[in-house]
Parts: sequence; structure tokens; C-alpha cells
Amino acid sequence: MKSSINSFLIKGLWILLLVFVIRIVFDKSIDMLNITGYDVLGYASEAVFITSIFLGIYERILWRFIPVGSPPKIFGEYEGKIEYKYNGIESTKDAKIIIRQSLLTVNVKIVTNEVESSTIISDLVKENGDYILYYTYITSPKSKYSQNNPVQYGTCRLLINTDSEFRGTYWTNRKTIGDIYLRKICERVE
Repeated sequence: MKSSINSFLIKGLWILLLVFVIRIVFDKSIDMLNITGYDVLGYASEAVFITSIFLGIYERILWRFIPVGSPPKIFGEYEGKIEYKYNGIESTKDAKIIIRQSLLTVNVKIVTNEVESSTIISDLVKENGDYILYYTYITSPKSKYSQNNPVQYGTCRLLINTDSEFRGTYWTNRKTIGDIYLRKICERVE
């Protein structure tokens, strides 16, 4: 994600410079030979404001439609299957997964019959030609399951190999390990 942020900031600086130059060049009321520091500061402030608005809208929405160097679009609603092993016992759970995404962030929410998990931090990286989503999460168990399945922290590694199906592994601080399989059921734009 650091490279994505760096790339986003560099593109933002180029846009800022372009807006600044356009603002000065097309201002017919300015005498280019007698420009003051106050004028430059005013134009710079306008350029920063316009660029900030554009970059904010691009980061949240426009990157989906104008994908200039964008990561894969994984936002949407998924159904999933979680196969896990805890204390030598293997089991399987069905899950509903909601992935919200902007250009620079990914948030994953998983809901099962016992717990919900929410992303703490995530990073979508390119490894050996494939995109991998790494994210760390915390679980929130339903009260009737909290004794046997208390709050836990975990990390998941999801291979983003197609547009609609992902697979990965996860592990937790309670030494639970497992595999997760996701299949997209709808694309949600929020």
C-alpha cells in the first residue's frame, strides 16, 4: 500500500502543479511582469483546494471508473466457507463477507452464526504477478458464544486470482488456523 500511496501523492503533486499553472496562465487580470508573492500564494491556495477536492473524489469514487494504475476492484458482497482447526478439532462455517474498498483502503467484514470480524489494517500487494490482500482483524462474538469463542485477533492472506472467487488462509492469537473461500454474489458500490 505504501507504493500506492506514494504513486497517488506524486500524481496529486503533478495535478497540483498543472492546476496552479493553468490558474495563472488563464487569469487575464494579472500582469505577469508585476506578479507579487501575495498573488502566487492566492493561486497556490486555489490550486491546493481544487486538487484536494478532486483527489478526495477520485480516491473514494472515480478510481472505479477511471482506473489509472488502480488495484483490482474487489468491493462487493460475498458468500464464503471457512474451514478451521482449533484444539485439534476441524470444522466448517458458512459466512457472509462484505468488502468495502477505496483506492487506498480495503475493509473486510465477515459475519458467521457466532461472530463478526472487522478489519483493523489491510494491505493489497502484488506478489509474483498476483494480488494478495493481507488484513488483520478483530472478532466480536455474539454474547451466547463469547465464553467458548472470545474476542480474538487474527490475520488473513487472500489470493485475489479472479474477479469473483478468492481463497486464502488465516491464523489467530488463539492458535486457530484455517482456510477461507469466497465467491462474489453482488457488487456493492457505497
